[in-house]
Order: sequence, then structure tokens, then C-alpha cells
Amino acid sequence: MQHPYLGIILSHNLKWNAHIDYITAKASSTLGFLRRTLRGASTAIRAQAYTSIVRPKLEYASSVWDPHKRLHAQTNKQEDKIETVQKRAARFVTGDYRTTTGISQTIRNLGWPTLHQRRQHARLVLMYKAVNNMVAIPIHNILNRNSNIARGHHLRFTTIPCKT
Repeated sequence: MQHPYLGIILSHNLKWNAHIDYITAKASSTLGFLRRTLRGASTAIRAQAYTSIVRPKLEYASSVWDPHKRLHAQTNKQEDKIETVQKRAARFVTGDYRTTTGISQTIRNLGWPTLHQRRQHARLVLMYKAVNNMVAIPIHNILNRNSNIARGHHLRFTTIPCKT
């Protein structure tokens, strides 16, 4: 059973497979539309179209659903599915569909960070905003500042154990 809520698909088992399938299908469809529409456009126009139309579909609310734990093979498959869209976009932008071309190097040449890096940055920005009371997230009910500052710095947090 799945429930769409504010652009995110919530499932009864609290896994994000359905949401990731949905956003990758939507982004792939949009990328296909751009390929058909911007056939003769310059590289800069195609790159701008990807970063402004397709990539936001892959990143919307990623701080909530990000498959950041690489403990399970299923999580790796989800992350690979998301990155595959960006790899296809890089081929679209450069116009280089040869299988002998290294796609990772192409993405670096375009100056694009990986989507994993962008999601990680979004999580860190959200954490910064929550700690500094810039968003309405009651972070102090969830995390405690670490009182043991013998090592490191005073901005470390410890999680409050959950009693279920």
C-alpha cells in the first residue's frame, strides 16, 4: 500500500523503493522529452535544461528519502538507478553515445557532482539549519550535544535511544 504525500510516495513498510522507482521513471520520461525537443540545441542549453528540469525531480526532498546507508544490496541498486539517469543525461548533453566513452569522466568534464554528493550536501545543509534553529525541526528533542569534548570538537551529537 502506497500513499503520495507532498510529492513523496510513502509505503506501508517505510521503504523508499516505490518512491525511487517513481522519480527515476518521471525523470527519465522528462529526459526523453528533452532529447526529442532539444535535438539541435547547444551543449550549454542541454546542460541547463537537465540541471533545471530533470535534476530537481531526482532531488526533491532527498533529505527525507536518501538511500544513504550502503549496508544492503537493495540500497546500492536504488542509488545506481538514480545515478543512471544522470549518466544518460551526460550522454545527452555531450551528444556522445559511444559505449567506449567513460561516462564518469564525461560527468567530471561537465563539472557535475554525483547525485550522491548533492544529496549528502543537502543533508548537511539541513542539519546545519536545524542545529541553528533556521528551520522548524525540533532537533534538540532527537539529539543531545556530546558533553565529552576530550577529543574532537564541541559540536558532536549523540542520539537519544528510542524506546519501542
